[in-house]
Amino acid sequence: MTTEFDGKAPPLSYVTIVRHVLSIDEDNPAAGLSSAATRLFGWRLARNQRTLRSCVDTLGKRGALVLIAPSGAGKTTELKQLSQRLRAEGQHAVFAEATGLVAPQGVDLDNDERLALARLVEAQSGVFVVDGVDELRLQHASLPTLFRRLRQAVDFSSSEVRLVFSARNGAWSNLASQQLANQLKALSSDEPLRVRFDRLSPEAIRALARAYGAPDVEAFMTEFEDEEFDDLIADLRPVDIKRFVRLRHASGSLGNWSRVARDHVESVFL
Repeated sequence: MTTEFDGKAPPLSYVTIVRHVLSIDEDNPAAGLSSAATRLFGWRLARNQRTLRSCVDTLGKRGALVLIAPSGAGKTTELKQLSQRLRAEGQHAVFAEATGLVAPQGVDLDNDERLALARLVEAQSGVFVVDGVDELRLQHASLPTLFRRLRQAVDFSSSEVRLVFSARNGAWSNLASQQLANQLKALSSDEPLRVRFDRLSPEAIRALARAYGAPDVEAFMTEFEDEEFDDLIADLRPVDIKRFVRLRHASGSLGNWSRVARDHVESVFL
């Protein structure tokens, strides 16, 4: 049975896409390539193919990683998926929000994460994911407070635990990165690897458009690529594809850059 698209995306828990990441501290020769050039030369040739998972896998036994990306870019979603995949493979992984770790009443974790933490502590190894360290101020807390809680939860002196953090780039400074590095040094952890999301690949955009209910995914992709809209919006996010799908449904086309830019600005600031 087929139904007409009503312009509303179905409720989604997670769209399976591959999110590549780029190191913030390393030169990336492909970073300045336009989407057209990237398509011309091929993603595998023009872009590095590192993912969050591959970065975590290459960390030292006490390594650390910081994912820095805009609000709404999918940091929380991807980090939750990372911890769930690790656990599904039999590894020990914990996902926690930074604000929950510094809650006045004590560490605030749901039952699944409390159990995962207990297993990580018992095994003395695993991956501890801390989401949203830039939001510590909401609890009037700081990085030293966060690390004090982490040390209370895990004996880092006898454990080999990799730490993964996330923060919004608009709320995270070089000074904050240095403060984090200082806290990690006190735990005998390595200098943190700082990464950001790479642009969404054509395969990811196609999967998102399909998941968000685009009636003709190939027609959507043709117009999206011909107009090079992923060059118009820096740090294109999965949620932006949802807006593109709705925009095309409402008017029959994506329109020009001015219209798309106006729609994007209104969605962000209004």
